[in-house]
Order: sequence, then structure tokens, then C-alpha cells
Amino acid sequence: MVDELINKITSKVGITPEQAKMGLGIILKFAKGQLGPKYDQIAQHIPGADALIAKAPAAGGALGALGGMMGGLGGMLGGNAGKLAGLAGLLGQAEKAGINKDQLMGIGQQAADYLKGKGGAGAADLLKGLIK
Repeated sequence: MVDELINKITSKVGITPEQAKMGLGIILKFAKGQLGPKYDQIAQHIPGADALIAKAPAAGGALGALGGMMGGLGGMLGGNAGKLAGLAGLLGQAEKAGINKDQLMGIGQQAADYLKGKGGAGAADLLKGLIK
């Protein structure tokens, strides 16, 4: 597990270690779904990425339902609708983990900073492109 990153997220974002793991898992799951094979650039710098993804709660709540509806429209509306659906689903998952939008964005920023610090500038840019 990436204790250094979890500790950084916990202290900078102000959430519990368990929320940090779930939040990071949510973001990694989203990245994996959006990036396909490019996701490997991120995963290679985060040991235990699959275990973190497993900690991500399923989408739920109103935002999760909105993500599901938008995902159904994604094929008709193009790629941006798919990304918007994914983001809505992300917020639904975060809601289930007790993480608000600002905290989730903070987790993403800390993960990108961590990637950059570990020599993964390209991976950091990929992640930042997904969460902005």
C-alpha cells in the first residue's frame, strides 16, 4: 500500500485514512475506466492500485443515479457526455464514502503531486486532465 500518499492525503485534505483510501480508489477506478491502457502509466507509480480500487464504494445516491442516466446517453451524445457521466458517478461514490467534492478534488491533486514526485510527470498530467 502507498502509506506515504495516504498520510499526505489525510493531512492535506483533512479526512481519515480509510476515506483517503476509498477516495483514491474512486479516482483510480475512474482513471482506469477513462484512460484504458494509458492508465498503466498511473498504476505503475502507485503500488497496490488494484487494492485501492477494490476499496471504492459503488456509485449511489442522487449523483450516482445521475451518472447512470448520463452514461446511458453517452453513446448518443459523444465522449464528453461519457466523461460527465463518470464524474457524476465519481461524486456519487464519494458521497457514499463521506467525501465531498472539494475533498475528492484534493485527493486527486495530492495523487497528481505524488505521481509527479515519483517521476511520473506524464501520469500526473493524465490524472489532472481527468479531475479538472
